[in-house]
Amino acid sequence: MPDASTPPQIPPRPHVPPPTAPARSSWLSRRRARVRRTHRILRHIDPWSVFKVSVLLYACSYVAVLGAGVLLWNAAQRSGLVDNVESFISEVGSYESWSIDGMVIFRRARIIGLVVATVGVAVNVVLTIMFNLISDLTGGIRLTVLADDHRPPAR
Repeated sequence: MPDASTPPQIPPRPHVPPPTAPARSSWLSRRRARVRRTHRILRHIDPWSVFKVSVLLYACSYVAVLGAGVLLWNAAQRSGLVDNVESFISEVGSYESWSIDGMVIFRRARIIGLVVATVGVAVNVVLTIMFNLISDLTGGIRLTVLADDHRPPAR
């Protein structure tokens, strides 16, 4: 029975030699063999697909921004911030009455948002057509893709 004052004895570890150069290189070669390197050239982007994706992107952004604007306006109006701003502007500007009409603001924001979305879609399509023309002259963009094989390492 061991004494309470002496620490328990740890058995010695068996000596394992450090990996040698061939073992290390074989591990690296197995690791590298799992990744395939392929080269691709991007030469053409379909303007119709860019148009569809751009319309969806700008439509989602439009709805999100208008929805956030409505939520912020309602929060500002319920907290009394809109009334405070109206009274501050009427005092500073020496106006008898000055008010902010939320419906006018959102009507204009809706129209401006539609114009911005339409211009954005048009710009994306024009840039795609310009890329295709420049790509015909220069040969495209060369990409290197690394594909992982997802195989277990060889033993």
